[in-house]
Amino acid sequence: MKSLLSWCGIICVLYAGTASAQGTDVDAFLTDHARLAIPPAGRYTYAPESQGDTWTLQLVSADCLVSRDACTVKSAAYTGPFPFASYFFSPDDRYLYFVGPGMDGNRASGSGVVQRVALEPLFTSPDAQGEVVPATIKTPQNLFSGLKLTSTAAEPDIAAALEAAIPVYTDATKYFVRNASINSYNVFGYYADGDYLYLSRDNTFSLFAHSKTCDAHLISLEGQAISLNHHTPFPTTYVPVFKHTGATSYFSMSGSIFTLRSDCSLNNMTQSLPRVELIDGEGEMQYVGYFSRTTVYPENIPQGLTTAIHEAVRDNDIQFITGVAINVRTNSFLISYQSTTGAEGDEQAPVRYSQYVYRNGKTSNHTCCNGDRPFRFALPPLDGAAGWIQSYTVASVAPTVIFLHGGPGVHEEITENTFVRILMQSGFNVDIVEDAGADYTFETVTRFGKHGYRAFDLNAAAIDHYLAERYPGKTDLYLYAQSFGAHDYVRFAPSLRQRFSRTVLDMPSGTIPMDLQRADPIVFSKFRRLVGDELADGEVDNAYFVGLTACPLQGDVAIFYSDTDPLVSPVADYRTCAGKTNVTLVNNAYGHELSATEPDYVHIAMRHITEVVSYLHGHSPSSD
Repeated sequence: MKSLLSWCGIICVLYAGTASAQGTDVDAFLTDHARLAIPPAGRYTYAPESQGDTWTLQLVSADCLVSRDACTVKSAAYTGPFPFASYFFSPDDRYLYFVGPGMDGNRASGSGVVQRVALEPLFTSPDAQGEVVPATIKTPQNLFSGLKLTSTAAEPDIAAALEAAIPVYTDATKYFVRNASINSYNVFGYYADGDYLYLSRDNTFSLFAHSKTCDAHLISLEGQAISLNHHTPFPTTYVPVFKHTGATSYFSMSGSIFTLRSDCSLNNMTQSLPRVELIDGEGEMQYVGYFSRTTVYPENIPQGLTTAIHEAVRDNDIQFITGVAINVRTNSFLISYQSTTGAEGDEQAPVRYSQYVYRNGKTSNHTCCNGDRPFRFALPPLDGAAGWIQSYTVASVAPTVIFLHGGPGVHEEITENTFVRILMQSGFNVDIVEDAGADYTFETVTRFGKHGYRAFDLNAAAIDHYLAERYPGKTDLYLYAQSFGAHDYVRFAPSLRQRFSRTVLDMPSGTIPMDLQRADPIVFSKFRRLVGDELADGEVDNAYFVGLTACPLQGDVAIFYSDTDPLVSPVADYRTCAGKTNVTLVNNAYGHELSATEPDYVHIAMRHITEVVSYLHGHSPSSD
């Protein structure tokens, strides 16, 4: 089954890109990247990039960005046939090293190679080439995608660093092979100058830490073993970030930051905060804090730099932060952020970004973008459900869509989701509800396992309270509930359902099919681990739909479905609504089984999105 029990639907992954920086266009370099970084000596600003079969780092002089002179973008290219596994700079920024799989003719040799690029000539000689330096790591080529080699060592020590890493890679290989049948990476971590940490999982989806002092240590909090969610433990589109300081390793998981100490103790250091990410330091493994979409939390840096960061966010009204890099050595930092949905009238145009650059007191705010639709962003808490609302406002007087996304184990953001962008570009404000089950923070994603069906009740009550507080008397509220999000809607009080001018239930989950475990027992065990036995068995909601004697839907409601969808059966679930004038059944959804690799995928998904948005705007939907 292609997307079993990821009730989010295909829309979640429809559009997740930024356009590639082209040529020497510094404006494209700045606006195309959601996250820029600063190397150890602070001489450049850079971002990884792919251009066809060539994998590069795009670089711009940091001094040039703050001087506002005409800047040139240069590419440091890795010439291997596969993406490079990792890269690192020399301490003086003179050299860039790519680490990747070696080749034997047209096949991976099983050995690692290092390609060295001298950076200074790139800005003076367009024909500068990287020098290939052989390495001797013996490990499956695909493992390079999981374990990251990092180093700030001088050039003569690189070979020694690679040699020293071999036992770590070899040990990790057995965990990769053991779990390779699941469609996800199963081993992730780092090796850096003698220190290492990598995470692996078993087929019960428990997570284990491996380090010098934690050998296959089961990671747990409050006595409960941790399971990373969605495509467990890491989806192929997500490479986790690790940092290391002294006796403590830091890593990101489910939008929260965890520390693992040498005594194998684990701590969620960002509990009660919204979704956060680690800040990039001058060294790849340097820990300098973390950030949310609205706030930067720097640590271990001078107070003056901390003050400058907070002033930059406040004075420039930076609201949707996508990346932060800090270089203490050169008293510099960079904040990447987003303030527009993309070019108006072009729903599939790439999202573009702004960059605030600070370098030893000099500043430059490269704002984006003329012709794009701007938005305001806020993160109010969802009281009572330990969740959050991602609130996007395109106009204070615009109608608002309350967006209940699918899942469990996913979350929505404008940078990742075309549907949210199209709603905004069509004139709607959007409030995305990140409540129990959402992989937004570790607290939200684990609440089903702790509370079972009661988590749905808490969600519904918290949403009711939020709407009463935020939108008293507002008459142009709309509801969009996608797949698993429909379980929240079932628990809305009739008075809450009546508040919405129009409601869309898009491939709504209701009765949980009993044959799922037989269809794919391993993946179903992931679902059970995520939501707990009560919800996985589905008895409460299954009994609810079986026992319906009257239509529970209030106001104008459209149910989009596919009669070939194997995961949901809304026509049967809402059979008591058949023939009701306020309920429209639309058989033109693509279903949960549509694969992004299918030739007509984008066309089918975009047609569906257009139909849903059209209905919310008051038009009648068509049905195939």
